[in-house]
Amino acid sequence: MNVTASSLSLLNVGEISSATFGSGAGGNVVVDVAGALSIDGFGSGISAIAGPGGIGPAGDLTVTAGALSITNGGEIAANTFGPGRGGDVSVNIAGALTLDAAGIVANAE
Repeated sequence: MNVTASSLSLLNVGEISSATFGSGAGGNVVVDVAGALSIDGFGSGISAIAGPGGIGPAGDLTVTAGALSITNGGEIAANTFGPGRGGDVSVNIAGALTLDAAGIVANAE
């Protein structure tokens, strides 16, 4: 999945996500924002997930932006909740980066 924008806001559980819950691989997620990328609120974010019971690997996650603000529980995440391999995370920000009660994470649970 590829998303390209001049600016992007993900709010109130807004998300861009790829997931696998079976034997197939999850799709890669590429987000390219020329200007400001804002992620605000719990449940809002950009993710690549290998879900419970899924044996396929999660996709890789690449985010590029002019500026990035993640607040109030928002996140950029690559997670695995089963035996599938978690995806790689790459975040490239040209300007300001703000993380406030939020994160950029890769988890295996």
